[in-house]
Amino acid sequence: MKIDDVLFDYIFQPFAHWFQRMTGKDNFYLGLHVILIAALSICCLGALTGSTRSYFTSVVIGFLGVTATRALKRQYERENNGKESLALNFMRSILVFKFIRLFYLIISLNMLLLLLLLLFLDAPVKTIRSVPLTSMHVWSFTAYLYFIACTPLPPRKGKIGEMLRSIGNKLKEALPKPGGLVPAPSPT
Repeated sequence: MKIDDVLFDYIFQPFAHWFQRMTGKDNFYLGLHVILIAALSICCLGALTGSTRSYFTSVVIGFLGVTATRALKRQYERENNGKESLALNFMRSILVFKFIRLFYLIISLNMLLLLLLLLFLDAPVKTIRSVPLTSMHVWSFTAYLYFIACTPLPPRKGKIGEMLRSIGNKLKEALPKPGGLVPAPSPT
């Protein structure tokens, strides 16, 4: 299970913390948008192949992903309510979730190999078009599993939001106040 810890410690957890410092949004927000990308890729796959089941699947994935993410966030907030130091996210340490993440990681690596093989093989056009969308779904679902298991930082405002507020305040100071402009006299 070392690969799971390496991915957390060196890729997903640092990225989630950087994203939270910049935007003020935690890893659950990030996971929510990644699962919506997974649902969108399945929807696009349905449009490409003409399968109506893909549309239904994308709606189910989107709904379940949003519901699960909100429930996990509420559970994490309940466990850490009022604590000074935040506990490790329970999704990271439970063995079943580790196996699920590793299973999807293996599938993700296989999808990468399949994409590389398609570059060198003379595959049908329909296959060449559908494999990247399927790969995007698997990769984004794998990223979702890792992002929802990250431990968020304590709530804070993001640097980007602070920067935009300061620019807005400077613009308010620089612009003339309403009623401060006097119309020029007419030349009659």
